[in-house]
Amino acid sequence: MAVSVEESPSLITTQSVPYNDNLPAVESMKYRDLRDFIQLLEQQGELKRITAEVDPYLEMTEISDRTLRKKGPALLFENPKGFDTPVLTNLFGTPRRVALGSGAGQCQRPERSRAVTRLP
Repeated sequence: MAVSVEESPSLITTQSVPYNDNLPAVESMKYRDLRDFIQLLEQQGELKRITAEVDPYLEMTEISDRTLRKKGPALLFENPKGFDTPVLTNLFGTPRRVALGSGAGQCQRPERSRAVTRLP
């Protein structure tokens, strides 16, 4: 769907591009999308799925904070109370997950990535 400025001056021209699952993978990209990265984290024991209903107001934050402070896994809340969309937290909460996300596999210089994940 394209909307032009001539038709509606208050809008900027936009074009909807359909998702193409058949695009070739770029060699420099380790993951095709977030689902690939989530799958790897789960295989490596770096992700925990939470199937119970969890309130996103304070409860989800408290669980995520406690887990992060213990250097625990990323959390995928599959059933946030009042919402249909899952919530992923602590994705880059440890130097190891930062390295995995960047495609490095392991953290070569952990002192540099600690600053990114440091908690007050």
